[in-house]
Amino acid sequence: MLDTRQCTLSTLHYFNRYDISRLSEARATAALGGGEQKIAKEHEKGKLIARERIDLLLDPGSFKEFNMLAKFPVSQPCYSEQVMTSIPEISGSEAEVLVW
Repeated sequence: MLDTRQCTLSTLHYFNRYDISRLSEARATAALGGGEQKIAKEHEKGKLIARERIDLLLDPGSFKEFNMLAKFPVSQPCYSEQVMTSIPEISGSEAEVLVW
């Protein structure tokens, strides 16, 4: 644990940037769901992955996923536990979206 009472402002700034970069990496990993190989396998079958189907349904840029980095103890750890939730827009109206 970092004792912030002993840190200079520049040290704290460094750790904040480090945490933000780790968060960005984790979000990118979570966005891939089961990974690039599983996505490619679905595309080979002529299917779209959930995030691609959501993009077709909703207004562009309105899907802001909640709990993307939530993890629970399971036999096979997976970000977002294969559940996506958001309150995006469809034709300009708010709608609740839950993808399981």
